[in-house]
Amino acid sequence: MVVTGTHDPYLVALSILVASFASYTALDLGGHVGAARGLARRMWLVAAAITMGGGIWSMHFVAMLAFSMPIPMSYEIGLTALSLVVAIFVTGGGFYVISRQGTSRLQLALSGIFMGLGIVAMHYIGMAAMEGHAKLSYDRLFVALSVVIAIGASTAALWLAFRTTDLGQKLVAAAVMGLAISGMHYTAMHAAIFTAHAPVHEAQVNAKFNVSLDQTNLALTVAGITFAILAFASIASLFERKRAEDALREARADLARVNRVTTMAALTASLAHEVNQPISAAVTNADACVRWLAGDTQISKRLGRLRLKS
Repeated sequence: MVVTGTHDPYLVALSILVASFASYTALDLGGHVGAARGLARRMWLVAAAITMGGGIWSMHFVAMLAFSMPIPMSYEIGLTALSLVVAIFVTGGGFYVISRQGTSRLQLALSGIFMGLGIVAMHYIGMAAMEGHAKLSYDRLFVALSVVIAIGASTAALWLAFRTTDLGQKLVAAAVMGLAISGMHYTAMHAAIFTAHAPVHEAQVNAKFNVSLDQTNLALTVAGITFAILAFASIASLFERKRAEDALREARADLARVNRVTTMAALTASLAHEVNQPISAAVTNADACVRWLAGDTQISKRLGRLRLKS
């Protein structure tokens, strides 16, 4: 028989909040990737990939914990960890391609497809990690729709990550991306069809409340750790931005001092030229007069008589 699950609305809202916060932090860190060079550039790129990929995975895991069914369910640790690695890897790959200079629209589209398919793989690997007394199958139409949403959200994320600088734009973009990422997850969840191997017993129905309580605590723990990591990344980004602004302010002050010194030197050279020019002319004329007087004997005799009379 087909088993229908339900979603905890509070955990659903929490998962959307996680996705939006992760999107904002990734957009914030993405701005440092384009401005940095060398090792710093690679470090910011890794930080952005971990933030975005880990945030998407965290949103996915919280959303999975928000889903409860009247049969016991658990998660295989190996596949769950693999889904996290896939999310970080595909996000890092997409960010690496789009952060390079001269990226074309074709590269953006291919990066969005690569990242979108990776996020879809992350989701369905996480779904495969579910273990319980039910068979899992999918509605192909909603699976295809989830793939389209994932690619669209990934392309938008890559395009915005290195072009959005204003705080208001970042907040709006983060909210849109958070809703798109969450929409992809819940569309994919709608595609899931759970068929129980045996009739659901009343004891299992009663036991689901204890399971839901454990799921809620685990979801809150995962969300809390994610928020702490994202907050630390945001603070690091804030300090880096402040350091860059201070360095820019100091560079502008140094440039202003150099301009003042250069202007003073040019003014001094101009004044020296204006003063030296008439002095040089006077010296030249005086020298010419001396040579002329020395060469004229009559003028020399007259000057001599004037000296004797005096």
